[in-house]
Amino acid sequence: MSADLELRRSDLRRRRFRASRYERFVKPSIDRGLSSILLIVLAPAFLLTALAIRLESKGPAFFVQKRVGQYGSRFGVIRFRTLDVRSELWQRTLRHEPVSLSADSPDLTRIGRLLLNTRLDRLPMLVNVYRGEMSLVGPRAALPYELEHYGTVDWLRLRIKPGVACLWQLSGLPESDFRAAMALDQQYFTNLSMALDLQIVLRTAAAIVRGKAKH
Repeated sequence: MSADLELRRSDLRRRRFRASRYERFVKPSIDRGLSSILLIVLAPAFLLTALAIRLESKGPAFFVQKRVGQYGSRFGVIRFRTLDVRSELWQRTLRHEPVSLSADSPDLTRIGRLLLNTRLDRLPMLVNVYRGEMSLVGPRAALPYELEHYGTVDWLRLRIKPGVACLWQLSGLPESDFRAAMALDQQYFTNLSMALDLQIVLRTAAAIVRGKAKH
């Protein structure tokens, strides 16, 4: 990280924000409580899914991609592997480059296509939530190179943990549309509330049922 980006991180940590009681206390409690319950309940499904991935193709059951967390910290987002390890898209993933997948991509394994269509590939992110690296709902988890393009307002999004569910997933916009993604994140942290989080959760669930949620 450049000296300028490190200064930005330090400044963001020092600044005091007028966070609501929900943001400071309720939201973190919900994240930790629900993620721990879901990880216990879904443990058998995790094991069976990981086994199915390994049996179908060589390679790891999970993959970890570097992302930017609260205050600019780096962490690895955990997902089930959906790609064939011999594919170019898998190599791009290993280089932590943005990858846009469609359900008919030939680079997907059979189990990977099922996981992608149902968005179950994202379930391991519950581990990130339990660790305190992510929230169940929040801004899109940014890629490290994107920090070089941040404007002054964009840095404010980093005071909030990135979310498993976010407005960008519901927008229909491509991940490459950086400014539009930043605008949605600003909309989120400006209007952060329990009502907004619940709305995003319900809309995401509906989009998954319809097969419209983005990867």
